Formats: sequence, structure tokens, C-alpha cells
Amino acid sequence: GVDACADEQGLLGAAAAAHPTRHRSNRMRTVVAAAVSLAAGVVLVVRIERAASPVAVVGGGGGAGALADLNGTTRAFALTGCPAGLVKQGCLENGRPDAGCCALPGTSSCSGGGKPASGGQCGVHGEVYTCCEVCPAGTHRHGCMEKGQRDADCCAMPGDGGCFKGAPVTKGSACYGNGAFTTCCPVSVVHAGRDDALFCWMVAFSTGREAELTREQFSHTIGIFACAKYSVFSDGAMDPVPTTNIGPLTAPKGGWGSWANTEVFIRAWDKVLDDKQWEDCGWIIKVDPDAVWYPQRLLARVQHEDSFWPIYVRTIDKMMLGPLEILSHGAMRMFAYHRHAKCYMNPAYTGEDGWITWCLDLLGVEMRHGHDILICTTDTDACHNGAAVAFHPFKTLQPWAQCYLAALGQR
Repeated sequence: GVDACADEQGLLGAAAAAHPTRHRSNRMRTVVAAAVSLAAGVVLVVRIERAASPVAVVGGGGGAGALADLNGTTRAFALTGCPAGLVKQGCLENGRPDAGCCALPGTSSCSGGGKPASGGQCGVHGEVYTCCEVCPAGTHRHGCMEKGQRDADCCAMPGDGGCFKGAPVTKGSACYGNGAFTTCCPVSVVHAGRDDALFCWMVAFSTGREAELTREQFSHTIGIFACAKYSVFSDGAMDPVPTTNIGPLTAPKGGWGSWANTEVFIRAWDKVLDDKQWEDCGWIIKVDPDAVWYPQRLLARVQHEDSFWPIYVRTIDKMMLGPLEILSHGAMRMFAYHRHAKCYMNPAYTGEDGWITWCLDLLGVEMRHGHDILICTTDTDACHNGAAVAFHPFKTLQPWAQCYLAALGQR
């Protein structure tokens, strides 16, 4: 059959159509009050009637959204906004406060001496939004707490927000319009999760080719078994590999030609969340047993990212393919908190990778492109690519081993 490396981009459109952004749950009801088309972009005016959850996603067709907890307030925001980590606040134009944060390049700056960045176009003469740092110089959004718990979005009401290890809090930009502000911690403070620690997991049949590949990797401490923590989910024992039985792994073929395996992997994801091994790790990695991959290469690719910030990596334009799924600690926190309330869909609609991509997008997790991270190939010569993190699929032991050695420069 068609492998998971086949292009499954069409699945997300069907999933989105079945589950539009406007949603209602026992935690929140979101009402879009108005939508106005402006020259600078589409602006949504959003009223949140109730938001008991600290993080919720509000979005509009095709563009961007916002994390929201507005307690009944109304707020407008532009879809042509600022890059991640920057806001239209504290802006200057020719040295004077600029309420609109819209200026010609070279005439804009940020209060406090921060270096400005350009956002979307906001005028007809080449003006662009001035985008400034969320946190003042010397601070960042690492190690944030809210009411004693780790806080992925680092936005809290006065008195609720703190920094890991008890460091003093610096007030950053306003973030929800109800008195909440960004918690900014000293640059010396890092969060409890280890940035260089990976929690890696796979689902594999307890017999046959997948079991053979899994045992080979286990015997040489490679693949997921080279990670700081790992789990193997299966349909039975696979001695000497430690496994967790999650029941039958068989799945029907979907109409797109690959496996409709979402229900199987939802059981695995639930076990991952329940086991909590991931909580001490900076990155959570799901791989297929027939993928050849190198954990140290992956760490090199994400070393400049803040693992406490909600991030996932797309390996093709519109989704994160199943052979290698990469989530930050912050993304996993958001997924753990909201999965049951917001990420339900009929398992027949898509494969697991389509479902998890749709869910992370719905929750507002930031996406990073990594089109060269996963190479879809069955040619062992392609494995000489020293920049790629993973090669897939190699479904039997001999070509799998040849690919693994070729990627290391060996024969």
C-alpha cells in the first residue's frame, strides 16, 4: 500500500471542513462578532463570552489566530501582524510614540532601545508594522510559572505569574487586554525540562518485520533507544524490548490510499500523556520503526529553539508526516491540556499524522518548516545525505542497516 511518506496534504482540508475553527466546548464558547476587510488585511473582532481555560485558540479563515483569555472583553487583531515573539507595542516613529506602530522602514524604533522588526504591510506607501520584543532586554519567556504551575504562554494576571526557581518577574507587554501581562524572567533562568533531552516513542507490531527492526535498534542502542527516555507501544510482548500493550494495531485503508490509523495512535498518545516521561524532556519525538534516524542530528536542528515554547515541525508544506513527528515541551503541554476537549474527529477522516497536525494547528501551536529533515526514499544511496535527520521507509532489516551505515559514511 501507499506509505506514510506519500503526500497526504489533501487530508487536512477535509479535516478542517469537518471541524471549523469556531467551536464550543465545556471550557469555552467563542463568538465571532464581526469581520471587516481592510487594505492592510483582514481584522477580526472577537468576543470571548467565557474562557475558563488559560489558553484558547481563536482564528479566522486561512491566516492566523491568537491565544485568548479575555474574560468577556472585546479585542481586534490583524492577521497581517508581527513575527512570533514580537508585538506591535512600545513603537516609535522618528523618536516619537507611534500608536499605530505603522511607519516607513528606517523611521521606526522600539521603546527601551529594542531592535525593531518589520511586520505586515500597513499603508499604501510601503509602510510596515513596527514589531518590538515582548520582553525587555535581559529577560525572556523561559521558565514562566502561573499559580505555581509551568506556563507555556507566559501570560498571567499580576500576582499569579512567576519564574521557575523563584527568580524575580519583569513585566512584559500586555497580552490579553484584561490586566494580564507577559511574564519575563532573567536570561539566566531556564525551565525545568532539559532542552537536550529527548523523549522518543514508536508503535510497532510485536511480530514480523517491525518487531525485527525494533529489536535490532534496541540491541545497538540506536534510534529511539539512544534518547534520554523512550517507550514502545505494541500489541504484545517483544522480548527483550520493553513494551506497553495498547491492544490491536490493525487499521483499515483510508480513501486516500494510506492507513486510517488515527484510533490506534490516539491510544498510544493517551499512554504517552499518562506515563508522563515526556515531562522531564525538552522535545517529544514520535517515529516509525522503519525510519532510519539520528537523535543527535535532530538536536542540532532544534538547538536554537526554545523548547518551552509551543512548536512543532512540518516535514512537508501542509503537515507533519508520521515517520518523524517533532513536538516541543511547550507544544506537548498544550496538547496534554486541551486534547480531549478540542481535538476530537472521526478517526476515519485521516491518518494519525493528519490528525495531530490538525490538532496542533487548532490549539495555536507555532509551526516550523523542516522540509529537508525527513527524506522519503527507499534508495540506500540517498542516505549519504548528511543534513537529513531521517530516511523512510526501509521495511526490512538489510536495507535499513545499509541506510543507517551509509548515513554515517560507512559501507
